[in-house]
Amino acid sequence: LSERKVAPDGSTFRELNGITYAIFNTSAVLRDAEITISVKGEGVSLIPPVIDFDPSATNWTYAWDFTKGIPNNLIGNAFMFDGEATFNGKDTRLELPNSADMFEDWPLSVYAEWTPKNSENDSQQIVGHFNWELWQNKDNVEFRVGRMNDAKGPTHSVKYPVEAGFFDNKHTALAIYNPYKNGYIQLFIDGDFAGRTYFNTDRIWKDYGKENLSFGWTPHNYSNSPHFRGALHSIKIVSKNVLANQSKINFIFDGDGETSISITSSATSTLRQIELNVFQK
Repeated sequence: LSERKVAPDGSTFRELNGITYAIFNTSAVLRDAEITISVKGEGVSLIPPVIDFDPSATNWTYAWDFTKGIPNNLIGNAFMFDGEATFNGKDTRLELPNSADMFEDWPLSVYAEWTPKNSENDSQQIVGHFNWELWQNKDNVEFRVGRMNDAKGPTHSVKYPVEAGFFDNKHTALAIYNPYKNGYIQLFIDGDFAGRTYFNTDRIWKDYGKENLSFGWTPHNYSNSPHFRGALHSIKIVSKNVLANQSKINFIFDGDGETSISITSSATSTLRQIELNVFQK
């Protein structure tokens, strides 16, 4: 976020390249207060701190419902137990045949519902495709991509911190890979915004491995990666960004203290105004 600048007409603005944050800090105790925030400018948008994402509103290319059994188009040895697609943390996994060259050319949105049961190991794959992964770690949930561009390219990730109480409970994730100019990945866990990581014009390196889409174990780190222990309930994938840019957002706020609202740019953009309204019933 640049210093304040003045346009020829006398109006003020700041240039934004990437992401910045508007912090709302209140000492008042709020209960179910409705917060409305809007931004004005060119190429700027908002990321709400909390989303109420409805997966049924999206036309997914792939939608696996594991509560009804192991899907017929997947192969592997995960098994049904107590109405759950169960992964034992030892040798169980699933994969989608003939998918080695898929899920890497376009933007990508991945929705997952799962129950983790292993709080001792990192790199437990929920779902992934070698050059992108949604992992359950012992102290975070991580969405990562890479290598990017070539064999020496970087990797990028977003992590959502978790504590012991996170395990043995059902959770949701929405992970997005959005390449092109000023590309980024972002992650929401249980509707909470975990973060966004920018990588400019980098793209997933398509020749980084020839593995199929998999569930429950990643060949990314070969023998160093543990198998996932827990249950999968639903995985959905589509080759687009399912979240549209928003210049105005609404959400409910409880309590006091700080809440952070992310303001992002499509490239080097112009931020002219931020307006915040709080309505307490």
